[in-house]
Amino acid sequence: MSRLYDGCLRVADWWLARSRVELLAAGAVLVLIVVSINQFVLRDFPNSGDEYVYLYQAQTLSHGRVWNDPPNEPQSFAFNYIVYSGKRAFGSFPVGWPLVLAGASWVVLMLSLKARLEC
Repeated sequence: MSRLYDGCLRVADWWLARSRVELLAAGAVLVLIVVSINQFVLRDFPNSGDEYVYLYQAQTLSHGRVWNDPPNEPQSFAFNYIVYSGKRAFGSFPVGWPLVLAGASWVVLMLSLKARLEC
């Protein structure tokens, strides 16, 4: 346990000895590493059930709906966290994060439309 504590103190000392410019540069490098892993290793794929359902809900919300019509054979498209109830199919998570994702996709759409109109 004392080695862990000593390691934390060494990290804190290293952190405090750095200037803001060095910390900003380290933060930028860290962001580039994370984005590179997302793009080149994971290939920007939602690789867990909750990520997929967040995107499903975000797309549904961005189309102005809270639920979708279920497929003709819902048992063929069974997926964790997507609920088929009567004539509705919807994600089982709260809509907070999917709403943020839907807003972000709307902003990206508006920026791309603006860029196309300026050309």
